[in-house]
This record gives sequence, structure tokens and C-alpha cells, in this order.
Amino acid sequence: SVSDGQSALWRPRLTRVRTDSGGAVHVTYTTDCETGPLPGVTDAAQAANTKLCYLVKWQPDGEFVAQNHWFHKYVVSQILEEGAPQASEKSELLTGSLSKVTSYEYTGGARWVKPTGPLIDPAEVTYTDFRGFPTVTTHVGEAHERSTVSRVTYFRGTGQTLTAGPTG
Repeated sequence: SVSDGQSALWRPRLTRVRTDSGGAVHVTYTTDCETGPLPGVTDAAQAANTKLCYLVKWQPDGEFVAQNHWFHKYVVSQILEEGAPQASEKSELLTGSLSKVTSYEYTGGARWVKPTGPLIDPAEVTYTDFRGFPTVTTHVGEAHERSTVSRVTYFRGTGQTLTAGPTG
């Protein structure tokens, strides 16, 4: 995060793929940590963090002591599938359909847990293991028309007790 006084680290992401038929698939990413205050650095604040950023203790080049820095998690917000350009200047897929747009809506807040394992120092570990969102809604359609909506709910394995239903 630039707000912690360090320059941003660049991590290349796949944003465009050209198909063999001349079409293209475009991927758009999003994060919610670019604006607003960052979550706190206490253990309780990290456990309650629902944003797409996470605290890491790391040692930048030239530093002798590990420092706290915030890293951003990016999720796919949209995939656009375009066909090869036609003489009519419409972006149609080879099947004759318009461009296909798939949009993702993440709700319920991100979930982070502490990683575990024999090589992890408990004194240095922070909440860096991303467990996703409880609900993801997918909209699929042509151009600006949304024709199909699906909603998926995920169990994220965060160590809480699962029950068999309302009666437990």
C-alpha cells in the first residue's frame, strides 16, 4: 500500500488473451483497499478485517528490522469475451452472438485467517491466508444486457463450528 510510506510492488496480472480466431478475452480486477482507512494492526483488528488487503511483516531491501506493510488482494470483477472484428464493426463471436460479459459481485466481506504449519513462526504470523467471500453473485449476458444470474454460498473453513441446521 502506498499509504504505508513504501512504493507499490508491481505484480503483473493477466488482462487480455487473444484467441486463435482473432477474438479477445479481457479480464478486469478490483480491490477495495485503494480508498479509505486501512484495517488496524492489532490481532483483533486483523481477525475482523473484511477488506481486500492484509498485513504482512516483511523486511524491505536495505532494512534490518521487519516492518508492517499492507498488501492488496485483487479479485476478478469482469470478464469480457469479444469476437473477431467483423466488416459490420460489431463485436460478434464466431457463432454470431454479441460479446459475452461475465461480472462478479462479492458480498459478505473477505475473510482472512492465520496460516498454520511447522515452518511458521507464531510470533511473526499475520492474517494472510485468504478464505474468500461467503457469497459470490455471477451475472452473465450479452453486451449490457444481463441474462443469467447465479449466486453461490461458500463455507470458508475458518475454524468456526458448523451446525447441522437451525436446531444445531
